[in-house]
Amino acid sequence: ELFMCGIAGFIGEGSFSDAEQMIARLRHRGPDDFGVVHWAEGAFAHARLSIVDLSPTGHQPMTSSDGNLLIVFNGEIYNHKSLRSHLESRGRKFVGTSDTEVVLNLYAEFGIAAFAMLEGMFAIALYDHTERQCTLVRDRYGEKPLFWSLQAGTLFFASELKALLAHQSYKGKLDRVSMQKFLFSEYIPGPSCIFQDTFKLEPASWLQFKNGKILRGFYWKASYK
Repeated sequence: ELFMCGIAGFIGEGSFSDAEQMIARLRHRGPDDFGVVHWAEGAFAHARLSIVDLSPTGHQPMTSSDGNLLIVFNGEIYNHKSLRSHLESRGRKFVGTSDTEVVLNLYAEFGIAAFAMLEGMFAIALYDHTERQCTLVRDRYGEKPLFWSLQAGTLFFASELKALLAHQSYKGKLDRVSMQKFLFSEYIPGPSCIFQDTFKLEPASWLQFKNGKILRGFYWKASYK
């Protein structure tokens, strides 16, 4: 990846220290800034490489103006200016100039339908405090990496596997079927991963975690007509 940030987090069992250790493994992805937000249900962490907005208003994790939504975002949204104009016409207010804030407001306005409006490369995690729901989403072609795992009722996610291993409750057991695929093909086809019960979020897909259950879907599919 030419432009990188790092995201990590969990919903379920864990501490501020767990989130801190997770993002520490990703500091090479974002040397400009880092942040951790921990609350009763989980934690989000971000290592920042400043590209679009170099000011403190682009700091992550970022919270919506009403305090309900939280986001960590890795990537770049190419049409963020036109999306911002559209959102402002609908009454949405902005503090800074980051594309992260655009994604946050777009999701607040349109929910899952927001993802199909995004043009760019991205891996995103959002948490809705009112719904107590976590949403993960990845760009259309999977340019930005995002790994996830559900173990003993806790959802883990991160830009790289090494961050998952930093959480004291994550069990990184070797998946022998994936190892066979790697030895045969020299890579592991998605959504499989080298560790058991751990997956690459599929391109153009979203995942929602609520009340211990996972709901998944696709927001876009390629047309070959």
